[in-house]
Amino acid sequence: MEVFEKGEKIIQILLKAGFAIKQSKVKGPAREIQFLGVKWQDGRQQIPTEVINKITAMSPPTSKKETQAFLGAIGFWRMHIPEYSQIVSPLYLVTHKKNDFHWGPEQQQAFAQIKQEIAHAVALSPVRTGPDVKNMLYSAAGNHEKEIWAAYEGVQAASEVIGPEAQLLLAPRLPVLGWMFKGKVPSTHHATDAMWSKWIALITQRAHIGNPNRPGILEIITNWPEGENFFLMDEEEQEQVTRAEEGPPYNQLPAEETRYALFTDGSCCIIGMNQKWKAAIWSPTRQVAQATEGEGGSSQLPELKAVQLALDIAEREKWPKLYLYTDLWMVANALWSWLDRWKKANWQCRGKPIWAADEWKDIATRVEKLPVKVRHVDAHVPKSRANEEHQNNEQVDQAAKIEVSKIDLDWQHKGELFLARWAHDASGHQGRDATYKWAQDRGVDLTMDSISQVIHDCEMYAAIKQAKRVKPLWYGGRWSKYKYGEAWQIDYITLPQTRQGKRYVLTMVEATTGWLETYPVPHATARNTILGLEKQILWRHGTPERIESDNGTHFKNSLINTWAREHGIEWVYHIPYHAPAAGKVERCNGLLKTTLKALGGGTFKNWEINLAKATWHTGKVDVLPGPGSYTVGMMSEHFDCYYCRDPLQGKKYVQKEGRHCCVKCFEKFCANTCAECKKPIGADSKELHFKNRYWHDNCFCCFKCYTSLVNESFMLRENNKVWCSNCTAAEDALRCKSCFKPIIAGDQNVEYKKMVWHKDCFTCSQCKQVIGSGSFFPKGDEFYCVSCHEHKFAKTCAKCKNPITSGGLTYQEQPWHSECFICSNCKKQLGGKRFTTVEDQFYCVECYKGCVAKKCAGCKNPITGFGRGTSVVNYEDESWHDYCFKCTKCARGLANKRFVCHNGKIYCAECPKRL
Repeated sequence: MEVFEKGEKIIQILLKAGFAIKQSKVKGPAREIQFLGVKWQDGRQQIPTEVINKITAMSPPTSKKETQAFLGAIGFWRMHIPEYSQIVSPLYLVTHKKNDFHWGPEQQQAFAQIKQEIAHAVALSPVRTGPDVKNMLYSAAGNHEKEIWAAYEGVQAASEVIGPEAQLLLAPRLPVLGWMFKGKVPSTHHATDAMWSKWIALITQRAHIGNPNRPGILEIITNWPEGENFFLMDEEEQEQVTRAEEGPPYNQLPAEETRYALFTDGSCCIIGMNQKWKAAIWSPTRQVAQATEGEGGSSQLPELKAVQLALDIAEREKWPKLYLYTDLWMVANALWSWLDRWKKANWQCRGKPIWAADEWKDIATRVEKLPVKVRHVDAHVPKSRANEEHQNNEQVDQAAKIEVSKIDLDWQHKGELFLARWAHDASGHQGRDATYKWAQDRGVDLTMDSISQVIHDCEMYAAIKQAKRVKPLWYGGRWSKYKYGEAWQIDYITLPQTRQGKRYVLTMVEATTGWLETYPVPHATARNTILGLEKQILWRHGTPERIESDNGTHFKNSLINTWAREHGIEWVYHIPYHAPAAGKVERCNGLLKTTLKALGGGTFKNWEINLAKATWHTGKVDVLPGPGSYTVGMMSEHFDCYYCRDPLQGKKYVQKEGRHCCVKCFEKFCANTCAECKKPIGADSKELHFKNRYWHDNCFCCFKCYTSLVNESFMLRENNKVWCSNCTAAEDALRCKSCFKPIIAGDQNVEYKKMVWHKDCFTCSQCKQVIGSGSFFPKGDEFYCVSCHEHKFAKTCAKCKNPITSGGLTYQEQPWHSECFICSNCKKQLGGKRFTTVEDQFYCVECYKGCVAKKCAGCKNPITGFGRGTSVVNYEDESWHDYCFKCTKCARGLANKRFVCHNGKIYCAECPKRL
């Protein structure tokens, strides 16, 4: 009676906490309990047979919603069917929003296979007890948690004396006790949110029953339409679904069998760049641990290695049986049930090998020879409730831990340095505090010591720091070390692609004056860089002493280095992340883009057409163009300079547009700038002008050959450059395909398919001899003289072994000259004629008939194999045409018939009887 009093107290407290359920959901005491389609028997979860039969009879879904409903109904088995996700993956594909519903053979196969797996599924995992139950009751009961737990433990202890019947008597009022309860789905098939949440907690974490306010899995399965295509084979219907055998708790083992018990465990961790694992076993009776270590594999591989290690010990010591205790559900379930299924499927799932197939095969083979019982042990049990089984599991857990050596700690420190070096480089080689803040902003936790060590070893940071201390060569708008044309800065800018495929512009800025040169190209490559420098700088401004650029691959490569070394140019690469080094060219790049956009009406449209004008304006931003005409004279009257107001009496002055100014102010404000040297044209200099462009008389030279063009004919070409007549003719002339030099009118040349060469440049690709106007053979982009082509490509005659340069024929995959393929008797050519072969000799038809062919014993004509006599009959040493082989008496044809030979004559089978 004391038990019932405590139980009644528990009921009253839990009723106040909201654990009451409707009377219609509860039935009387029973050994089996069914709730929401899940049957509870002997402390285990099972699915009723009628539910499984209903699933096997389901018809295939016809829409996305039906497929989703089916997947929701069978989701209960996710935790209990191996490779569940791979089996049903084709079904999930048809439920995606982006995919149309298409039920194909792959979906039908997956639909049938998952139903068979459910039909063969073993009994599910035991009911979970322990801290989960305690925590749930504590959170639900509020201030009465200690009373509930004390009463609950009292009822559990009393059940060992009075049996489970006493607990079943309390089930109609409180299904919580002993997890023995029985209910049914109400007629409305719905429950309140509070009821759903409480029952979800009560039914354990492995029974997923759906969302609140949704029908249970029993309703979904019951209402599903049955199909006609699905059925089980006879042997499958006869196969019984049984629960796999488990090992008993360790404290319940007989004393004489505890020596056959082993606890297994494994662990793994990443050390440096490798993943290391350790597998261990623990013998409680011997108090001895044994372990093995390795590298690679997944985190669960050491668990399998531990099982193999336990089997090794049992086989070595010839144990009659083995009790395995593991805290990993995967190992326990596999040894209980999955091994047989994997073995029947040839260790595959949906055509793919299972994980760690070799290890599982080895374990399955050895388990067949040695009786093995497996028990799952709850891990991480509090010491206050840990029994001997849990203590042994803790021992093997300690044995499986991987010890980290000093070398491994060094690897960890190296990993911190690697992160610090990455943060320092990615942040732009900043200082310690800036690097630390940059890393913190991106969620990377670094120490100041590791950052300081990386900065101390960084050469780039030291170079930037030194560059900030040294006064640069570029100072006050000019380079203090170089004269005009001796130093340039170059860079590439990217623009929209034109119809000609050009989308890059090579910009070149002169160091002392800021004069800009541009060169549009389709690709930013080293070759285009060299072409741009030669055309825009070397030919116009002379060979510079120094060129600066960034560290791009179009500048920093062996081709650029070789070219600069051959021309005696010092090529200097800017320090990365140090903006002042490339300030001049970057400023001109920005001005050039702004000018191009202004000329294109706010866009870069037609930028290639506007490039010359934009380059001129960008390179002239610091120049003040003056008026167009002026006169020079000596001031005798009293006048003042228009600009500086200094008196001009007795001084040389310049009158321009009615204004008088001194020479100094004229050169400063009014003088025109020479288009070549970019210097003002002073009052004492001779000025030449053409189309609003001005030159000093000594600067008016050919852009290509630097010949003075004063009183000479000239031409203004692209980019407003002046060329002499000779250079213009050479530039417009065709260029040799080999040497790329112009072919001047009157030079001997060779033309082939719109390509042209100097006569001396047109050489054989093999022997390098000049072909000139001689015969040649093209092969792709290469050309060969006659002799080299015959030696390298021509076929060799099978008879004379000489190359076949023209004509020829092939017989039995061998080439022949036409004149070599002849009759052995009459020496006539056999090309295009009928012939025959006898002992590697060729004969025409006439010679074969007259000299080689056998004579027919009947008509005495040669047997050629041509025409009518294609079939031959041979008997003893004589031969006949098939139409000549006939009976001597009755003239009946005997080809392919029985015959008789009498006195050297041939008879049919009937005529000898009449003789």
